[in-house]
Amino acid sequence: MPSKARWITAAALTGAAAVIATVVLYPSHDPKAYPGSRSGFSFEEAQQQASVPLPGCAQETARFYLGPGFADSTIVMDFTAGDECVESFLAGVGIDGSTPVVQWKPVFQESGPPVEPPTGSGITWEFPRTDRVEYWTVERTDGVNDQSVLVVVNRSARPQHVYIRAFPAD
Repeated sequence: MPSKARWITAAALTGAAAVIATVVLYPSHDPKAYPGSRSGFSFEEAQQQASVPLPGCAQETARFYLGPGFADSTIVMDFTAGDECVESFLAGVGIDGSTPVVQWKPVFQESGPPVEPPTGSGITWEFPRTDRVEYWTVERTDGVNDQSVLVVVNRSARPQHVYIRAFPAD
């Protein structure tokens, strides 16, 4: 009997060590991460990788998603905020909010929304055809890496809803 008790104790300790190692190696999700987002990736890292810092006024409602596979480098973020905060964000990423590159037009019924959440992410975003939705694409390079950032603002939503998709440029 004593050897069986030792075996059970050793098995329990091994199991506990595995749980601790898993927690250390694979930290839990950031509370700002959408379900299904890559584990162990923080909101701060998402902003840094996307090269899209959000102003303090957007931090409270901000969410992000990074695909669970390491090959998926697309970062998706969204937040809701008042008019002044949205204008501050747009200016911070180099966008003149008074001149949208494209305005999504409700008359094109066959076209889809200006930005869609990643496939399989479980995120749902609504773009009513009657809403005023504007979007811009910002191309960036740091001398080595090219990046394209799509920014979509639903101006009709109250508070306004901002969607960001940052991915390597083609």
